[in-house]
Formats: sequence, C-alpha cells, structure tokens
Amino acid sequence: MARCGLQRRDHSPAAEAQVGQAGQDDNFGKGAYKVGTPGLRMPTVTRQSSPRYTPEAMRAKVEGIVELEAVVAADGTIEASRVVKGLGHGLDEAAMDTVQSWEFKPGRLNDQPVRVMITLQMQFRLHH
Repeated sequence: MARCGLQRRDHSPAAEAQVGQAGQDDNFGKGAYKVGTPGLRMPTVTRQSSPRYTPEAMRAKVEGIVELEAVVAADGTIEASRVVKGLGHGLDEAAMDTVQSWEFKPGRLNDQPVRVMITLQMQFRLHH
C-alpha cells in the first residue's frame, strides 16, 4: 500500500541550498510561486491515485517516504516533478509516474490561477 499526502516544506534559502546540493537542476520551478508568498492560495488535490510497489521493492521489503517537489501549472496539471528524497528500488520512479496523473484545483494569487511549487510525500508501506 502506498499513501500520499501534500506537505508544506520549508523553502528558506538554507533549505533550497540543500536541494541544490543534491545535484538537482537549479532552474527547477523557476517563476513558480512558493509556500509563504503573501496572498497565495495553495493548490488542492482534486484527483489522485496511489503509486504501485515494484517487485524489486517488495522483495527487498523497502518501506518509507518518497518526497517530491512538483510544479502545479495554472491549469491544475503537474508541469514538472523531481525527487527530493528517494527510496530507490523503482519506488522513486513509481512516485513520479503517479503524480503526473494527479489533478489539482490551481493555486491562486489575486484571484488568478498561478504556477505553484509544492512538496508531496508518498508513503510506501507493506501490508504486515
């Protein structure tokens, strides 16, 4: 079973520097609004599905959370996503593939839909 959730994440310069040190594209989400922007209403999930465990992860009994950053476009679709903290064993890719099918009520600023950077956590837990 995999559980999914939308989480707020610290986007302070120190936190952003940690993401950059992970070797990820510094231009990711460029121009998207972030948590803490005055007047920003965050996107809300309107349709989501859960990722599937990979056979490799099941054999290895891997459990945990894959943390993703994603940009929700002004039309409510996922424009881009990337892994911030992964588990390997194909679960990172499963999480990224799954989030591409999610739909959102777009974030809004000054009553206009806008692009917003969000953090998602997908929990992978085996049935015991």
